[in-house]
Amino acid sequence: MDKKVKYLFAVILILAAIGPLRAYAEEESTEISSMKTDIQTINLLNGLDLTKEQRDFIVSRALEVKDLRKAESDEVAAYKADTLKAYGAIKTTVASGRVTVEKDDAKKFTEVKDKVESITRGTQVKIDGIADGVEAKLEKFQLLALDGYKPCIIPIISQGRIGQAEDNTPLLKTLEKIEAAPDAKYSRMKDKAAEKIVNEVKKKTPAGVQVDEAAVKTEILGTFEAARSMDKADFLIKKESIAQELNCKIFPAATPLSRKQKIKRFLLSENIIDILKKSGPY
Repeated sequence: MDKKVKYLFAVILILAAIGPLRAYAEEESTEISSMKTDIQTINLLNGLDLTKEQRDFIVSRALEVKDLRKAESDEVAAYKADTLKAYGAIKTTVASGRVTVEKDDAKKFTEVKDKVESITRGTQVKIDGIADGVEAKLEKFQLLALDGYKPCIIPIISQGRIGQAEDNTPLLKTLEKIEAAPDAKYSRMKDKAAEKIVNEVKKKTPAGVQVDEAAVKTEILGTFEAARSMDKADFLIKKESIAQELNCKIFPAATPLSRKQKIKRFLLSENIIDILKKSGPY
């Protein structure tokens, strides 16, 4: 077979495989996301100790929310053709190099956008009301547990059955290697290890926010030196707190979820319906 023909045949095979692979990846991603939500929800439920009455109430309200979201999706879908048409008209205008959009196109776009946003806002108001009802059904100790909950996959035992501290495992392992390394090896590895952590900080920093890489690296190297200057026994006792302190200093703080956000995300999610219908310690 001619080389060009072989190459073309290989390209066709690759292109033919991309579609199914992408679909599989998206399906797998959705499945993993749903499983993650299941685990986080169960970890929360394990700390709430819901009564049967509360469980039944939450299931009924979650079903109500499910119906609301379905109705919202159907209503928004009804405007799909109009939305695509409005975006298409504006795209044609800007693609031609013009900076002014036709008045009729701008009006149509605004009308469609306002209608869709109105549907979404209406649904959100109803869900917020349902969330308020769920909150009212929870006892004081349950609300305190809910407020303290940090969505987690593996709960920290020392903090009880609910919540999770920041995962400092990568930093902790790096500190352990740094502390144990002979002087010559430490001199060779410290900059590379610090730069690797700086890159992780950059990855977790919101887009548009500038990271002072030099300052972060200086903080990391200072922690390395402090760890190496400690007595071995002292380091073993304090290494977790050192990693936690460094984590707080260099990584951007995550915005905590409010009580209502936690109720909507976990106690009113579609996932909780099957979770609470099955028998479990929660």
